[in-house]
Amino acid sequence: MQIGQKASCGIVVKVTRRAILNVASPPRATEERFAQHVEFFKTIALEKFHRVASCGRIDVTAEDVRVWRSRYGPPLPTDGQRSGRISPMPRISSS
Repeated sequence: MQIGQKASCGIVVKVTRRAILNVASPPRATEERFAQHVEFFKTIALEKFHRVASCGRIDVTAEDVRVWRSRYGPPLPTDGQRSGRISPMPRISSS
C-alpha cells in the first residue's frame, strides 16, 4: 500500500501478518481481511508518518493495532453488525 508522496518521496507501507490477524476477531490473515480494514491500516500508517515525517517504509505491526485499539476502540466489525464499543476513526489529513 502506498500512502502518499512528499516531493519525490514515496511512502511504502508494510502491514505485517500479525497486524492483520489482530485487527478483528476471529483472527484471520487473509487478503479479504486486509481489504476490509485497509482504511484502518492506512490511518495508522498516516499517524506514524506524521510522527516520523521521513521517506521510506512504514511498518504497521500488531503492536500498532493494539495501541490504536486501546486509544480509540476496535475498527468497525467486518460483518456489518455493531458489537461492543465502536469508535469512529479520527480523520488525519494526508497533506
